[in-house]
Amino acid sequence: SSSSSSSSDTEGCRKRERKAKMMHPLNPLEAVGVPEGEWVQVRPPLSVPTRFRGDWTAYPHFSSKENWKRTMEPRVTELMAFLEGRLGIGVYECEVCKKAGRGMQSGFVEHIIGKAHFKHLGQYELPAGVPVEESKQTLWLEWAVPGGALRFNGGDGIIEMYRGNGPPPPPNGAAPAAAPALGVAPRPGVRP
Repeated sequence: SSSSSSSSDTEGCRKRERKAKMMHPLNPLEAVGVPEGEWVQVRPPLSVPTRFRGDWTAYPHFSSKENWKRTMEPRVTELMAFLEGRLGIGVYECEVCKKAGRGMQSGFVEHIIGKAHFKHLGQYELPAGVPVEESKQTLWLEWAVPGGALRFNGGDGIIEMYRGNGPPPPPNGAAPAAAPALGVAPRPGVRP
């Protein structure tokens, strides 16, 4: 029934919020001390490959939908707690799925950890036989934040921050991202 589904969704959101509060929070000050104009990794990949230059099959977090959800959920929950909760930046689209003509059918956390995003990565973005280090370059989602930018890799979960004015450099040779990223808007009445 829809009421039990709704209460289950609400409880799931509460659990994610509690997990995010327990983690060391993302902080724009983590980029302080980094030379202006450079990206700094503030959260590592969700897993490391089991083979040198491995494709998606070499990464434990891609081994199953359940493992994907278990490893990605805390990371994307933390990301959204920072963007929405601290900065008032709402995320209404997944640019990775949008370029394939797919929209989000739920909130950003639920979308990223969900079946459709996971399936899209496997079918289109992370081809068998291509090292993830190469194919993941199309999976960056980027947001303008006060004092710079923040980006999240929708495949391996890396979070990076950039300090500086003007558009940040593209990730490792990828085409420059528009700033601010499409699908991102401040909540009404909130200014970053």
